[in-house]
Amino acid sequence: MRDQSGGRLSRRNLLLQAGALGLAGCLPSGLSCPPARTGLQLYSIRQAMAVSVPQTLERVARLGFGAVEFAGYFGHSPAEIATHLAATGLTAPSAHVDARASRADPARVVADGARAGHRHLVVAWIPPEDRTSLADWHAWADSLNRLGEACRAADLRCAYHNHDFEFRPIDGPPGEGGVTPWELLQARCDPSLVAFEIDTYWVQHAGLDPAELVARAPDRFPLCHLKDRAADGSMAILGEGETDFAAVLAARGSDGFEQCYAELDNPVTPFGFAATAEAALSGILQANQTCPA
Repeated sequence: MRDQSGGRLSRRNLLLQAGALGLAGCLPSGLSCPPARTGLQLYSIRQAMAVSVPQTLERVARLGFGAVEFAGYFGHSPAEIATHLAATGLTAPSAHVDARASRADPARVVADGARAGHRHLVVAWIPPEDRTSLADWHAWADSLNRLGEACRAADLRCAYHNHDFEFRPIDGPPGEGGVTPWELLQARCDPSLVAFEIDTYWVQHAGLDPAELVARAPDRFPLCHLKDRAADGSMAILGEGETDFAAVLAARGSDGFEQCYAELDNPVTPFGFAATAEAALSGILQANQTCPA
């Protein structure tokens, strides 16, 4: 494995990184969480995905990841995605889906997700021009409920992934001003239909505590992006920032998140990040006893 700068990552350096996390006893050679519990959000290596999806998935599997989360299929059909996953032994418990497509034709989005083999379909980004008012957010909550109904009929589940803008108050009619989109989604989305995927970096970037957010309703968070934040507010390589991942995992409870993903939006060397992230994520999960017995 190689570090962020492209140099080979030695066992000593791995243990030094683990020690910084309090994980030095959790990373002997060959020790890792069961593969389905160490996941990579493929947005982190999207340039490679744009060149070759099958070759990229093969390389991710060789790094030790057992699961991935898609952020686009890069011209491949859902059936082809399922074939590529089967060839590598990877699973894709979830995928990010286009917000507008999910609103316009939820049945097609769900059918595609089922063919690809996902369990969760996650709306992860709403264009700014589509979320300028509380009325827009009311409409998106209703759209998520409809997507959730379509997912339930196919034995899948809908989820919503946060950034930081959901935590900023939006002006509304008298009596409704100052409500945040997050509060609205939590109140208006049916818990039996719509789950949430927490992104730890963006919650912190909004000035909130991700562990506290999860603790308010742990059952609504089956998915998690473990994304680190540096002291200056920038995104950090997993394990090199200041995020208290132990608190986030503890807030979810003894069952743990169904799936955790490592992510960095713009790594200098994408596969260097992926290599170090797999080791760090494996250690974080094991140290906090979120792996199944």
